[in-house]
Amino acid sequence: MHELSLTIALLDEIDIVVRREHASAVTAVRVRVGKQSAIACEALAFAWDAARVGTVASTAELSIERVEGSALDLIGLDIR
Repeated sequence: MHELSLTIALLDEIDIVVRREHASAVTAVRVRVGKQSAIACEALAFAWDAARVGTVASTAELSIERVEGSALDLIGLDIR
């Protein structure tokens, strides 16, 4: 299940943004997942629920938009 390693990398990217913006928490995360990416959205959501525990995104909801292409892109964060 490579979705877990992708989620961990996503959380690392989120942590960088949070530190740069001097925020304390993330309340929502929006990503785009390419249909040709071989990423299972259900598995990504499951990995998110497991990996976010104890992070600045521990209460953040993950919103996944399925699009053409093969990328996984972080497209938005709600931070406070």
